[in-house]
Amino acid sequence: MRLAPWIIALSTCAALAAGSAAAKPRIAFQRSTTTGTATRANVFTMKPDGTDVLQLTHNHAPVMNTAPDWSPDHKRLVFGSRRTGTSNLWTIKSNGNRLRRLTHGDRADADPAWSPDGDRIAFARATGGETSRFRVLTVHPDGSGLRTLTGGSASSRSPDWSDDGGSLVLQRTSGGDPPQVWRMRADGSHLKRLTDMANGAYAPAWSRDGRRVAFSAPKGLAFEIFVVPAGGGTVKQVTHDGAGTFNDAPAWSPDSDRILFSTSHSPPGGSNIVSITRSGKDRHVVKGDKTGRRVYDAPSWG
Repeated sequence: MRLAPWIIALSTCAALAAGSAAAKPRIAFQRSTTTGTATRANVFTMKPDGTDVLQLTHNHAPVMNTAPDWSPDHKRLVFGSRRTGTSNLWTIKSNGNRLRRLTHGDRADADPAWSPDGDRIAFARATGGETSRFRVLTVHPDGSGLRTLTGGSASSRSPDWSDDGGSLVLQRTSGGDPPQVWRMRADGSHLKRLTDMANGAYAPAWSRDGRRVAFSAPKGLAFEIFVVPAGGGTVKQVTHDGAGTFNDAPAWSPDSDRILFSTSHSPPGGSNIVSITRSGKDRHVVKGDKTGRRVYDAPSWG
């Protein structure tokens, strides 16, 4: 039977709409719980409004699955896991299937970030024990092509990609000074310092439009969220929560208008995932636990 053109057009539009809905970005995060002295952390995803929570890993204490990051096609995530004892990188499909080990060895791997073209994953690797210096490396999603980008006496962590994949920002420290945010080309060359915060700058995140870098830094008796232009310049403070608050792990929305971050206060403890505009307005909790028993952390907005 031959279908009328208008029926074919409607069917095509419906299929495109369904595909678009399926690929709609979600937020990945880690959730930690502690029983006695044993802590476990697993990877979850949710809609941007905090609903439709899906658990992807199901490990018990003391396994820690941490710092998930989306592939650019939103079909897979990469994360750090201690399921074999040492923290290595693993990938998993967005529905929780096809868990695969990406890196091997007895040196801790952490802070993975998937490149915009999907071809490489940047991460930090300890040079010795887990409290030693870290170097930034990249690897293909199939585990091949391991490449070291940073070295020397400096310790580098928390890499994140520019929107075009040509550069990275990272947290870098040397000589006993507190870490600062730096940027470099994707081959490790042309290092440039972006911040000069008195007590350090941590966990940089590059906005999707390529214009800004968010990070966490001490301010008084708190950690707050700040933003600096991607080329360097005036630092702007986004949160002003004050003593006892720890704001960390910023992540940008796909349109670069909002910043997600984890926030905790002592007491009561625990940690929530919060959304705020890049100018510090319209703040609300996306996911949290008022009892303080659960820690929601390390958001990644696909």
